[in-house]
Amino acid sequence: MKKTLILKLLLTIVIIAMASIYLPEFYWKTFPHRYYLPRVAYSPILNDLLITKGDFKKARILDLNGNSYSSKEYEALVPQTAFAQLVFIGQLPDTVNGVHFTVPELRKNLFRINFEPAEIDAIQFLMYPLIESKPNRASLSFPHEFFCIKREFQVVDSRTNLVLDNMSSRYSLALIDRGFKFPAKEMFGNPTTRKPFDEGYFVIDNEDKFYHIKRIEDEPFVRKINLPDGVKVVHMVVAERDLREFYGFFVTEDNRLFMIENNTYNLVELPISDYNYKTSLLSINADILYRRVIIINDNKISVLILDRNYKVITTFKDSVTHKDETTVGQVASFIFPFTLQFTSVNSQYINLYPSINGFNFIIVNIILSGLFLLFLIIRKFDIKSSILPIAIILVTGIYGVIAVSVLRDFKKKNSTGVSNE
Repeated sequence: MKKTLILKLLLTIVIIAMASIYLPEFYWKTFPHRYYLPRVAYSPILNDLLITKGDFKKARILDLNGNSYSSKEYEALVPQTAFAQLVFIGQLPDTVNGVHFTVPELRKNLFRINFEPAEIDAIQFLMYPLIESKPNRASLSFPHEFFCIKREFQVVDSRTNLVLDNMSSRYSLALIDRGFKFPAKEMFGNPTTRKPFDEGYFVIDNEDKFYHIKRIEDEPFVRKINLPDGVKVVHMVVAERDLREFYGFFVTEDNRLFMIENNTYNLVELPISDYNYKTSLLSINADILYRRVIIINDNKISVLILDRNYKVITTFKDSVTHKDETTVGQVASFIFPFTLQFTSVNSQYINLYPSINGFNFIIVNIILSGLFLLFLIIRKFDIKSSILPIAIILVTGIYGVIAVSVLRDFKKKNSTGVSNE
């Protein structure tokens, strides 16, 4: 009897879990909600923002005064990013705001760096290639040596799978001399040779200190990076670009954004707001004149326009209707007490990710429980033996109705008033 009860409870939990995964998914596929956040650019011609609203087929381009522009007019107002089209039609200006425009320089200064929660909450490589940063050839070569930083800096020859003791010892001692505490918590870099040059790896040690490590002429290079008091690096994007203005950008545990200047290792903080590294999308869009920092939180966008010295020029914030605020979203908040998902846009790990949208579902849960109780009375089922199914429906709503209907774990009264199967 006890085993049967446990089995039924386990089956109930499984059915409720499956229903909470697939019912909401089917609902939102049936009633999809699409929205388009505004796209923001800064015009050196107008010295003001240009906002593109709507999808690409029905886009409207406006300035902050409400003036509308065609696509051709827009391209002329942002020559620092639309230079390819302007060159094609022969209308690229020679200079803008005192800056000389040439196609090679425009291309070199055009880049984008992204910080995504799923890239931060991700599995790290077990071993990294130890690329030679100063090769004797015109391009980088992929090495045979791979490394990890655990109790020591361990280098392995990928051809033989043997530890290279001498090389491991040299790198370990170089790290110890700079105060490195083993093991490493995180490592950031680009483990590929498809880049113009190599800057090695940026590493967080066991005491949250930050280091730059690379291989130069087969010798270890180690540099400790001085962080402001209380700053803990969470994630870094290493940018090996011909511009050579910086090593990359990193975000911190308290949601700040820093740039590491090339060669000097000076830290430049970008004054962002509304950022949470666990949930926000952050992108740094650069051109020869400006830096745009864009932060997206679901249906909200925050844009920071900076000059080349990383001084604030202007800011912009906007939002669109969230799916939970629509009629379809409001209906969903009544129908579904909670939602489970195996995956999350904020993580690369497969897990059970629960979410809840308000407490409107309580009303529907009470109604469903009442209807179920009425059904039991009409069909003359025993109420006392059906307390658990009623409670399940009261807590889990429509998911509980499905589970109870599948298992049908309730009993009828006999003619004497005693319950039976």
